[in-house]
Amino acid sequence: MMIQSLMVGLALWSSMLDEPAIDSQSESAVSRLVRWSASEPIIGEVSDVNTQGVIIKRVDEVIPVHVPWYDVHSLDGDRKLTDKKQQLAQDAWRAHARLVRGDYAGAETIYAQLEDAYLWKIGKQSADVSLGLVRCRLNRQDRVRAVMPFLSLLMSQPSEALFGQQAMDGFDSQYRLLIGLPPVFGAFEHTRSMPSMPELDSISTRQRVLGGYYALAMNASIHRTSEAQDELDQLAVLMRGRDNRDSGLEFVADMVIAQAHTDADKRLAARLGLERKIRSNPDTWIELWARLALGVSLIADDETLSNERGAIELIHVVVRLDQINPPLAILASQIANEYFVRTQRAPWGSALILESQNGRSNN
Repeated sequence: MMIQSLMVGLALWSSMLDEPAIDSQSESAVSRLVRWSASEPIIGEVSDVNTQGVIIKRVDEVIPVHVPWYDVHSLDGDRKLTDKKQQLAQDAWRAHARLVRGDYAGAETIYAQLEDAYLWKIGKQSADVSLGLVRCRLNRQDRVRAVMPFLSLLMSQPSEALFGQQAMDGFDSQYRLLIGLPPVFGAFEHTRSMPSMPELDSISTRQRVLGGYYALAMNASIHRTSEAQDELDQLAVLMRGRDNRDSGLEFVADMVIAQAHTDADKRLAARLGLERKIRSNPDTWIELWARLALGVSLIADDETLSNERGAIELIHVVVRLDQINPPLAILASQIANEYFVRTQRAPWGSALILESQNGRSNN
């Protein structure tokens, strides 16, 4: 009897030892993540805290949630944030919140501090920094410095996230382009150069081709030279094959070829393509882009008749299409003004600039 009682007691004691160990491990793995975007916290196990945010798996769920830093309010429990990570979360949230409420100057100050760490990375936090820089720079009409964050944005998230059902405002899902950033620049922008894209395997051929076209459109000093033709030929090689072509790239290619190619026949073919875009897409951002590119292309010709036709294309943008994108109407008026000043008709250019600015103030 004594032996049996002893065995039963040992068994009970053993089971009591096992249970608290499991409970202790379970409790130690639980963290509480509070987000800015939701009233209910996420309770679960944190698997990673990295540069993009916090990865946490809810209790009784299999798939973890990746919460970007701009949405992290606090993290308590098993995994707590270091002072450095807490500061990062605060900075990311402040930049995001200011962008949402339209404080572009305040948001850009913070986003600029995050730029080196987050551009050309994959993740939601990188997407927010890239988008923030694009929005802030376009708001003050700094198209030159908006190009790189735009290209970075394209690699930060899968295409379906950027151009799917919840596509970001200002992006066209068919062309996969940012409506406010055409490959057309005024003379006041040509003195600035675009930084080179980094050599990363994660950067797609499409992004590199887009970057090449934007850089060439910006560099008017080599337009219609053998150097520009060589660059266009190299970009055309990269675009070979079905996987490397799409409607957005082909549209951009026509716009830049019309401006920069040294061969008049190539420029004419590109212009005809842009004119087809105008006829098939009236009163849209596509017509606006096409007329911008046609205007710049024709104004650069040697014939006065072509120059005048180019000015008319730009006037279309200011007078008819200004409500589609008011800043681009201002860009069209600035380019037309450069031409009118050059041809001793400065009052015409001034009137056109005033028209575009009044149009923006009325929107």
